[in-house]
Amino acid sequence: MNEPQQTPDIKITYCTECRYGFLAEALAKQVRERFDLAVTLEPSHGGIYAISINDEVIYNNLDQGGMLPDVLEIMATLESRIKPSVSVRRIQELKVYNPMGFPPAIESVKMAPRLDNLDGKLIYLVDARFNDGDRFLLQMQRWFKENLPQTQTKFVQKAGVYTEEDTALFEEIKQHGHAMVLAVGH
Repeated sequence: MNEPQQTPDIKITYCTECRYGFLAEALAKQVRERFDLAVTLEPSHGGIYAISINDEVIYNNLDQGGMLPDVLEIMATLESRIKPSVSVRRIQELKVYNPMGFPPAIESVKMAPRLDNLDGKLIYLVDARFNDGDRFLLQMQRWFKENLPQTQTKFVQKAGVYTEEDTALFEEIKQHGHAMVLAVGH
């Protein structure tokens, strides 16, 4: 007697900071349309964009030097892994979307005036929680301690992702700090 075959569990893990959500949703839509299967979208961070079937990772951009997958290759891989009992519908047209999206309008703001010197000043080192920015700032903090000991530094992590404002922190910096270094790494 044949056992019923399990429906494949397809999951797409994507970095919200990198705004890969729309890319994950577009791929999930194609999988649903082509294979009539549910897809789990899992928000994450750290630059990841990974696809798995039954908990087996079939693509992870971090293993590919950060490159995003070729949709046609992913669809072919999924098709080869899905059991024949699952109905596969062919699509007549493949829509390709630009993964860059449309950036918000940018308002130009002048930089703060340059300080004459850093003696006795408090410099905030602000980590935006993006790919090793914290490591860079902690190295910078050690450099200040060794090379400009008369300058104080304060390492802080801002709330939310790097694209969001942390008004409480920025107000603190305006009140107590003389300068700020904001690290958005990659």
